[in-house]
Formats: sequence, structure tokens, C-alpha cells
Amino acid sequence: MQEYGISPETAISSLIPEWPADLPGDFSGSAAKEPLRLRHCLTHTAGFSNALPTVHPLCALRPAELNRLRRRRSAMGQSPRDLKALVKLESCQPHIFAPGEHFNYCGVGSQLVARAVEEVSGLNIAAYMQKHIMEPCGMTSTGFLIDESLATDCVSADYHPWVLPAVADGLAGSRLERWRLRLRSVLSRLCGQSIIDDLKPAGSGVISPMKLWDRSLEMYRPDAGLVGTGADFVRFLQALTVPDSGKASLSPFVLKALASPVTAELQAPFALDAANTRGRLFPVRGDRLPGRKPVRPFNSFPGQRFSMGASVICDPEKAALPRRAAGTWHWMGFASTYFFVNPHEELAACFLTQLISHRTYPILDQLVKGVHGALL
Repeated sequence: MQEYGISPETAISSLIPEWPADLPGDFSGSAAKEPLRLRHCLTHTAGFSNALPTVHPLCALRPAELNRLRRRRSAMGQSPRDLKALVKLESCQPHIFAPGEHFNYCGVGSQLVARAVEEVSGLNIAAYMQKHIMEPCGMTSTGFLIDESLATDCVSADYHPWVLPAVADGLAGSRLERWRLRLRSVLSRLCGQSIIDDLKPAGSGVISPMKLWDRSLEMYRPDAGLVGTGADFVRFLQALTVPDSGKASLSPFVLKALASPVTAELQAPFALDAANTRGRLFPVRGDRLPGRKPVRPFNSFPGQRFSMGASVICDPEKAALPRRAAGTWHWMGFASTYFFVNPHEELAACFLTQLISHRTYPILDQLVKGVHGALL
């Protein structure tokens, strides 16, 4: 960023032509004290929300989010073809709070960062990442598009039965399809087994069913669009963990920013002012099973704060994690893809599945505990 004269304090409207200097909405009664900055997008404190029931339960959504969800479910409006059009549409959406007020995880911030990169570099985000990240790290099988010959190697995404009602709540289009998903969830619980059609066939995009080898694709969504192999992801983790490995493509400034927490402690459900959902969204981690005590509140990250890109373990004891995990930063993907980086130990690990949602099992806790517990 520094070579282009950009800092985390740079206003988004100065980087993206289609983004207005004045934000829409009343921010639920509070006025914006500062413009939307790059820092807000990187720390998920911009005030965005995708209104996804699979992330926030319906009871926690604000009126602006519910209206957005209703419009999406009725399939109103046209689908944007590229990232520029997507950001243009997003600029008209109301925010749920003023920039800098609270943490609320949402992929819109990542989309704005990618658009800023496009404007500054003159490359679309797919070409930029290929040139500055994938190639230097030796990631030969990662990108927004794949060769059709690799389709048979793709793993299809499956949905846990408990998550299906929330998936149905956010599904655009047919009301009949929403009820079909709810019925499958009920049948799965009654029968004790998965009775679910593949909602995302192998080789499909995370956001849409468009095939990832379709060369007409121009919509590159940095928050949910890359496809790659486990081996390539390990190469990326190596660059994040051992800067002098010869494959590093990130500057010391970026690596330090990823490991330096800046928000308040993360609280359920990823929004500090969200409605009380009693710490859970789905019956996970045994918290609704008879005779079993809850491991911890569902969406809470105790003892952890967010940096400019990841969750940082600041108080391992409060997080019920090993002491040596202090300073570890991590995050997860929607389909239960987990990773962490411990810069002090020069240690990283990942666990990759294709099970939606990532809130179904406490895999992240077990991964951090298991790997750190194996250290001498």
C-alpha cells in the first residue's frame, strides 16, 4: 500500500469512483463521525451486513437487514456482472452502524478492498492476485477459474441438516424450494441420517451455481470465490509463517498487521450490539443435546480480538486454549475450512472440509489445541 501512497486511513471514496463520500442510511440513529476508511473494511468495522441467516439468526437482524433479506428472497433487481457493478449496488445499501463503532463480520469490506486494488493497480482482482500472490508462492492450482479437466477433482459442498432451515431463510426465489429444504432438515433429524441433495455440485461457485471453468465469468468475489488445492494452501501458509522461505509475497507491514489486534473482544454473534441470541445460532457443540453441557457460547470468541484481516488469540486462558497459542491469528471458511498461524512459534496448520456451515462442530478449537499440544 505504501508504494501507492495508501494507508489504512485512506478514505474508500478516494479509491473507488463509484463509492460515495456520504454513506446512505441513518446508522440506526447515530451519525457517522468519520468517512469509511480502508481500515474499517479490513477490520470488519465498516457497518456492513449481508443479512445472511446462516451467519446471524433472524431474531438478531435489524429492520434494514430484514428489508434487504426480503428483497433478495423475492429476487428483486438484477445480478451484477462484475465486482465494479457489485460495489455500485452495495453503495446504495443502508449500513447498520456508523464506521468504526462496532465489529460485524461481513464480506462486503473485502469486496471494497478488492475494488480499490483494481483501481490502483489497473488489474482486475483475479489477475492481481495471480501475479502478486499465487505465482510468488508457487500456488499453481489456485484461482477464480479452473480448467474443466480438473472438475472431477473438485469436492462438492454438503450442508449439515441443522443448518438447512437457516439456508432456506436466506434462499432467493422459489418459496417451494425453501420449504423443501426445511422438510429435508426435519427428515434428517427424524431418520438420524443425511437426506440432502447436493446444493452446490462439485466445481460450482460458492455464491452461485456458475461453473468455475466458465470463461465468461467476470465476477470475482474475493470474499467467496477462490478455488484451489490443499497443497497450494499450505504453500500460502508457509509464506505467512516463514517470511524468509523464499516464497513470501507479503511485506513485513502486512504480516504485522495480520497479527496485531485492533478491535474490542469479539462477542456473539459477531456484532457487539446484536440482539441477545443466548450465544447460539444452531444446536452445535452439544449445547442442546440432553445430558451434555455447552462447550462455550455459540458465536463467541472469548479472549480474542480482530486485526486487519484475522482473529487474534489475546488471552488463551479465557479462550480455553493452550498458553503457547497466545498471538496466534486465524479464521475459517463458510464450508468448514480452518487455518491458524502462530508467528512466535513459526507454526501454521489447516483443516479443510466442505461441510456447511462452519459453525457445526468446534473444529477450530480442536485444531489449535491438538497442534499446540503436540509441541515439545
